[in-house]
Amino acid sequence: MKRILRYFLYFFILLIAVGTVTYFVMDKELPEGKAGPEAEALAEKMLTAINIEAWNAIDFIEWDFPRGHHFLWDRKRDLVEVKWDGHRALINPEAGTGIAYEGEKKADADAQKTLTGKAIHLFWNDSFWLMAFAKVQDPGTTRKIVDLEDGKQGL
Repeated sequence: MKRILRYFLYFFILLIAVGTVTYFVMDKELPEGKAGPEAEALAEKMLTAINIEAWNAIDFIEWDFPRGHHFLWDRKRDLVEVKWDGHRALINPEAGTGIAYEGEKKADADAQKTLTGKAIHLFWNDSFWLMAFAKVQDPGTTRKIVDLEDGKQGL
């Protein structure tokens, strides 16, 4: 038993050491950027490169995200059906409203706010990862141009 505990302790110490070294090697300051017309032009160039007009023309999109999240998004009416862990919610993410279900029946009043909030959170997070570049000009987003290590510029 002492031998097992000793190995566990060695493993734990090694794990902490590797984590500490990785943190200090990988930790870098965010680059200082400069907002302005150059940053806006680079954002427009990026949106042209991903064919943002085609993305904006899509009326409906359906996708599954890891961890069992399923979405059906009516982009024109801004309505989303979110399914996860036996729950289902019909939400309007912009308005922050919705109706939630547990299984096939409507959730009780206490669970409505929690489940609807969870569905909205899942939608905002998972839709970002679906098409992150399309969100470069979303309200509240700051665009700054930065110099990269390879001599190029980034946004």
